[in-house]
Amino acid sequence: MYRPLVSWVKEMGIRSVGVQASGCVEGLLDQWVGAGVNFMSLEVSGGFDLRGLRERFDDKVAFIGNIDHRVLAWGKRDIAEEVKMKMVAFEDGGYIPAPDRTVMPDVSWENMKYFMELLKAYRS
Repeated sequence: MYRPLVSWVKEMGIRSVGVQASGCVEGLLDQWVGAGVNFMSLEVSGGFDLRGLRERFDDKVAFIGNIDHRVLAWGKRDIAEEVKMKMVAFEDGGYIPAPDRTVMPDVSWENMKYFMELLKAYRS
């Protein structure tokens, strides 16, 4: 089902083919990778653990997101723990840290700035 679409996209010269999925899409992951999808954005609330996904797909798939967007509305300690947990994958490559969904209105500007500062600190 996915293979013809991914093949067509790649024939058009587009090398990176990704999916963004909400919820639990466990049953689709192997189909997507088998069809040639090579990056994914998956929600934490869908039951996806970035470390487990990295072990499962190794360097076949890159990831973006997977920082629980809900945590950004909590305290700084919670934000720091979430970022630290995900940055292990960042250090290995093939991962762009970002919220796993749209940042909600209950996230304070202070929390958002703190989140960005944490990401910058890992970059340097």
